[in-house]
Amino acid sequence: MNDSYILGLCEGESSFVISLVKSKCYSKERNNLRARLIFCLTLHQADLELLKKFQKFFSCGSIYFAREEARFVVENIKDLNTKIIPFFDKNILIGKKYRDYLLWKEAAKIFNTKKHLTLDGIIELEKIRDTMNPHRADRRINRFLKTAIDPGSNP
Repeated sequence: MNDSYILGLCEGESSFVISLVKSKCYSKERNNLRARLIFCLTLHQADLELLKKFQKFFSCGSIYFAREEARFVVENIKDLNTKIIPFFDKNILIGKKYRDYLLWKEAAKIFNTKKHLTLDGIIELEKIRDTMNPHRADRRINRFLKTAIDPGSNP
């Protein structure tokens, strides 16, 4: 497996994810929200061996299964900072995926400063996330922000 092959596969099948999950288990200071930063590559389960090679190449991450899909997932911030981000800084994606990567990398800076543990950090992450996937932003724009202003609302 070489960098070009991995880059090509990621161009089509990977996701740079900023996840915001609401739960009563999380701090009220950040409006019961938990933020996660995730790199994910999703393939058909028939390509499980390929995902295992991916995992070996990056020396991190886990493989999960859902329906007929298999997912290579990295969400450990240290692994994202030392393995995933340097790979994509060295091997440049093309098109929209590159823009999403740059925004996701900005979100990583929020995690690195632990600002994601504050409501202000959550709000910054939501703004970044909503610009990453414009085709989905209309459905969810500011739903957590509205909750931050009006805790009685339900996103």
